Amino acid sequence: ASREHDNVGLAYGRAVFNSRSRDVQIANLERGGDLAQAQSVSNLDMGEQLVELSYTAQVTRWLTVRPSVQYVMEPGAFSGKDTQDALLAGVQVKVQF
Repeated sequence: ASREHDNVGLAYGRAVFNSRSRDVQIANLERGGDLAQAQSVSNLDMGEQLVELSYTAQVTRWLTVRPSVQYVMEPGAFSGKDTQDALLAGVQVKVQF
């Protein structure tokens, strides 16, 4: 049987710390004498990325189920903490009345 109302999604996202903004922030901190904070900002990763795969199943006219998997590279890149990549899974259930 055909599943004409189902669909597959693939997404990519990237959040990046603007390098010019970062350089200005570091220079301002250094001018203000806050060398420790300037070093902390310079050690931040440049950004995080993610890839998501999802499948939307129209189970009935009133029920949709959407499982998804995300792989996040450098999560929390702007926190200054060294974190491992993350694999996340979830499901959305939608009931229409």
